[in-house]
Amino acid sequence: MNDSVAKIIDQQAATRGEQTFLISPDSNQHLSYAELRNSAQEIAGHLQSMGFQKGENIALLMNNGIWTAKLFLGVMYSGRVVLPLNAVSG
Repeated sequence: MNDSVAKIIDQQAATRGEQTFLISPDSNQHLSYAELRNSAQEIAGHLQSMGFQKGENIALLMNNGIWTAKLFLGVMYSGRVVLPLNAVSG
């Protein structure tokens, strides 16, 4: 599959919109495809405004959860590379 993460998120948001993409088992929060796209676009904008270039590595040290999933996918959506560091992994 040659589609980018951004293209796939945009397509799913366009066709599935308010359908649930993710449910956080910890908090029972629901994230729709449209909310995921909006979050990813916001994260991409922040990374751009901070001067990060496409293809650059972005390390994330976070616990598991819905915010981590949003950041992970937002970084990939922006064309940057995620280097996940898990605070609870041992």
